[in-house]
Amino acid sequence: MSDFDELMRQGLEAVESGSLEAARQIYERCMVMAASDTDPYKLTAVRLRYAGIFMQQGNWQEALNVGLEILESGKGRATAYTLIGHCYMELNQLSDAETALRHSLAIKPHPWSCIFLYDTLSRLDRDQEAMECLQEALKLDPEYEEAHYNLGCEYKLQNKYELAEYHLRRAIEIDPHYAVAYAELGVVLYSEALARLRRDESDDGLRAEAKQVLLKSIELKPDYGWSRLYLAELMWHLGKGKAAEEHFQAAVTIWPDTLTYSYYGNFLFATDFDRAKAGQLLRKATELDPDYSYAHYFLGKHLIRCKHKFKAKQALLKAAELGHEKARELLTKLENKK
Repeated sequence: MSDFDELMRQGLEAVESGSLEAARQIYERCMVMAASDTDPYKLTAVRLRYAGIFMQQGNWQEALNVGLEILESGKGRATAYTLIGHCYMELNQLSDAETALRHSLAIKPHPWSCIFLYDTLSRLDRDQEAMECLQEALKLDPEYEEAHYNLGCEYKLQNKYELAEYHLRRAIEIDPHYAVAYAELGVVLYSEALARLRRDESDDGLRAEAKQVLLKSIELKPDYGWSRLYLAELMWHLGKGKAAEEHFQAAVTIWPDTLTYSYYGNFLFATDFDRAKAGQLLRKATELDPDYSYAHYFLGKHLIRCKHKFKAKQALLKAAELGHEKARELLTKLENKK
């Protein structure tokens, strides 16, 4: 093994062990060695690993600078454009991200470039074009699990549960350790079961399977808050209040976010487990994100139950201003009670 290859190996080991600063220094030595090598692609290979360190650190501007250096060298232009597009996306420069990613795909189509373009177009609210990117990714690689996963999530949002289930199951089939895919499959099965029950049909064991799938997600990734939140909601629906509370508490501990506070608070309020704590959680949710309509809506419902009509109206007015339709309906009912 050459000195260069040995250094590259050491750099990779440093990255895998989390020693990013040591890896950065190793790759800087590699770049000096590669700069005088007859193979111009060696320098590109080192620069890509070097950029990867900045990306892991969340230093997207430095990673972008490395991508621009690769592009200027003319070696590995398609990969450079993908790197540049990814960085622009993370820096929220979405128009520049789209341009770079389309350049990459024009030079050499890769499924992962399609995924980055999908993310970019989704943020630009160009949903149909974003879906087409996922479909193109699967044309390039039918076994690309991330494309299946994202398609599953998109179909879930459209309430197309059968299509969502198909793609999420394919993602898991390709990668049996895909924890977030198990989580999304669990909520799709749960949602599909509720839709059937509303039609007075049997759920055919979908809720039971949803529970097992969500438990698998937690087993694979115990610190993933969505799995806990989904399972908490499912257990609540199944009438297992104690288990639901345990998972809500775990979700809040793992992921102290306005969403988890909102849903845990709503559970405590709706079940009368702990009204005081419900109020604390819902107020915390509105403080964390004043623009989250559900937090204000849940808080308004809680305040009505506690006989604080004026404060309830304020919370519901805020939720209605943010577009929450049920808050508007509840406000109308309050007004009619005068």
